[in-house]
Amino acid sequence: MCTIPSSATQDHFRKAGNLLGTDTERRQASFRIDVDISVNEPSLQQIQIMKKERTRKNQMNGSRKISMSIFLLKETISPEEALKEKNREKLKDFERISPWKVVVGENTPVVPDWADCIGIDVTISSASAVLFIRESNRWFAACFGYGRNFLDESKVAADFGLRTALNALDKDRIKSSDVFSPSDHSKQRRTQTVSDSSLLGHDIDGFSHILKRITGRVKKQYEELFKTISASSRSIKISVPKNIAEWESICSELHVIYSGDECEKNFPEVFHLYPVGDKNTRKFANSVAH
Repeated sequence: MCTIPSSATQDHFRKAGNLLGTDTERRQASFRIDVDISVNEPSLQQIQIMKKERTRKNQMNGSRKISMSIFLLKETISPEEALKEKNREKLKDFERISPWKVVVGENTPVVPDWADCIGIDVTISSASAVLFIRESNRWFAACFGYGRNFLDESKVAADFGLRTALNALDKDRIKSSDVFSPSDHSKQRRTQTVSDSSLLGHDIDGFSHILKRITGRVKKQYEELFKTISASSRSIKISVPKNIAEWESICSELHVIYSGDECEKNFPEVFHLYPVGDKNTRKFANSVAH
């Protein structure tokens, strides 16, 4: 790549024209200057090396993050009780941190449909895990992959996800929402706005819609923990540092956020209708209704 000589450089060569001689000699001299001027620009290889160095420093500083879904177990439930019966025998002590527990599962490799179509001999498999984190007197379940399928969801706090998210979210920076309309012809709707907005921009009617999921940016006081939060009724999904030594304190902060009541002031429409997670309560409600 050649650059155009500056006006000062061009003026210099005009004054030195008689010394350089022919037009060809002058063009050759100008080209040599162009090459010298552009040599300070980094090459593609140098740019790649600099990117790798930045990535290495970020990893050393622990700035890289990992996404996880987090559940809160009910107060009296242990990690073993929170698992479906078929997964309990896989539960082990987590060697790196006591008294944490972990369960890991790997699916049987399968041949994908598209491999048969195009005649390629290949199999795929996936691994999942649940890490049980003890914070004060409560257990949290951090799920990776399809780890949530290991859990008996009747043993987790039914409102942990949405309540934590609604307490942490900036009420004017909601990005997407899923609502369910209970009726004879029940419908579910997802709304995603081009720019952040309040729930008013999502056309949610608290007397006919049940909020199922929500995603948005958090208030400024929580931005050091995470920038955005996505939640269903029982769980939240956030990005956390890869340094697991920080995860216990993050769970502690989440429990404090969950215990707050800002959501009832900032999002009153959400609490007119809400799903009942407990089976016994549902049976009682159904018996009263009929």
